[in-house]
Amino acid sequence: MNPETESRMKLLLSAVLGGLIGTFISVIVDSALFEISINGFFSLIFGISLILIGGLILWRVAPEEGQPLTPWRLSVFVFSIMVICSGMFCFLLENVRAKHNEVPNIRYMGTFVDA
Repeated sequence: MNPETESRMKLLLSAVLGGLIGTFISVIVDSALFEISINGFFSLIFGISLILIGGLILWRVAPEEGQPLTPWRLSVFVFSIMVICSGMFCFLLENVRAKHNEVPNIRYMGTFVDA
């Protein structure tokens, strides 16, 4: 096979597999957000899990004394804060569900979880 053709085949395969994996992840996240919006217990469990995961990421990324805060550590730090915020939104969603429309909170949670 021609090296150029082989390179294009690898590129096509990578694009197709990446699209399939992205679609699968999107369906899983959408299903989780739907379940959070209708089930209070799942919202509680999901919120606690997100806060714990975000805290663990934050703990692992925190620089030790004397170490500089590299751009990589800063970006992962911001990501961990977003994960913790999405866990807190799970609890806020429970409080807001009875009074107001929950669409704005789900939009923010989707943004944080998909990040």
